[in-house]
Amino acid sequence: MEDATLVDRGPGEPPTWSIVASTMNDLRPELFRLAMERGWSVLELHHELATLEQVFLRLTQEDLQPSQGN
Repeated sequence: MEDATLVDRGPGEPPTWSIVASTMNDLRPELFRLAMERGWSVLELHHELATLEQVFLRLTQEDLQPSQGN
């Protein structure tokens, strides 16, 4: 998926997946079509917006990551 930047499988059964969009586009219609094409059973789809605090933490944590190759 072009607009997905992170796909993460959560623990437990049934499996849960978190997909982070690289744009403000709602990915649910595209995810639904993909699930139908592949025969996946989908129990729930929902859309969450990041809070300002979550965005700040994500940006500042990226800045604190050690540089590679140093």
